[in-house]
Amino acid sequence: MDFYDLLKKYNLTISVVESCTGGYLSHQLSKKAGSSKYYKGGIIAYNKDVKENILGVGREVDAVSEKCANQMVTGLQKIIDSDIYISVTGFAGPSAEPINLVGTIFFSILYKNKIFSFQKKYNSNKRLRNIKRVIKDIIYELMVIIISLSA
Repeated sequence: MDFYDLLKKYNLTISVVESCTGGYLSHQLSKKAGSSKYYKGGIIAYNKDVKENILGVGREVDAVSEKCANQMVTGLQKIIDSDIYISVTGFAGPSAEPINLVGTIFFSILYKNKIFSFQKKYNSNKRLRNIKRVIKDIIYELMVIIISLSA
């Protein structure tokens, strides 16, 4: 069973808020025919102002942090009605300040009123490679969470 079948099996809907992935996660979720049955929509909050003004992320919160990912996902919950919420923020590459943060990405999954937070560090400065890797990790972790909490 793949990810899309799992969402359909449990009749779940999903919404996302993305920063460093710039819409690629939304693309992956909406690329199959019939995806409107489970994919509600998303927000690309690339700039810190969007995170603060639309999602309610605190001004003092580092834009690349677990706290930011958690506040992004809870902010999204106030905007879109879904069963599952995902947020992702980080330094996908090729640069970051300081440089050793390249490849550091945080994501949060909100499901059944529980937030699951993750930090990944990819050893690459290749932006698209890191984005594709984190999306695979997000989908994997989400499948584990759905199966463990819905079974």
